[in-house]
Order: sequence, then structure tokens, then C-alpha cells
Amino acid sequence: MVRWTAALAGAAMLAGCGGGTTAPAPAVNEATANEAALNYQAAVLDLPVGQRNIVMIRAIQDANIGCEKVIESQQIKGEALTYQAKCSDGASHVVAIDADGNAKVISAGAAAKK
Repeated sequence: MVRWTAALAGAAMLAGCGGGTTAPAPAVNEATANEAALNYQAAVLDLPVGQRNIVMIRAIQDANIGCEKVIESQQIKGEALTYQAKCSDGASHVVAIDADGNAKVISAGAAAKK
């Protein structure tokens, strides 16, 4: 009888430990969080010229187009976030940056690296 009483008491205590409901996770406004964390266009607009040129060269090189250094980049007015980037070899490229950070590069006459 003592064994059953001890076993029942132990089971009752065990059931009381963590057996309740868990608190719900705090609600997150995903749209606001995504806007704040992923608005790459705003981030690029806020960059100083030197850092913006680094963004341009990275996009150009990621597109497998040769460019040793971007010496100038100017925003094309009227476009969402599009820049004309000029490389040190004289080649010009158009770089469009989406809100999600993806860049599209349009390059007239530039041969892709092999």
C-alpha cells in the first residue's frame, strides 16, 4: 500500500511539472520585419559613392562580366533603382537592384568571361 501511495504521489508531482500549456510565441508582424530587414534598395541609396561602386562591381562580376574597378556610378532617373556603372576599362553597364537584393546587369557589347 505504501508503494502505491508513493508511486501515485510521484506521478502527481511529475504531472505538475511542465504538464501545463506553453505560452504562445510573441506575434511578429512579418511584413514589417521583412521590410526593415530586406529593403536593399533603401540601403543602396544610403551608401556613400565608394561603397555604392563596390555594390556595382559585385553585381557586374557576379553576372560574369569583366570589370576591374567601377570608377563611376549614377542613378538613372525615372527607374526604380537602376544605375549606370562605368568600369575603369571604359565599359558601361546598367545595374538594376530589386528590393530583395537581386541585381540585374545589362551590358551592351561586354563579353562574358570564359
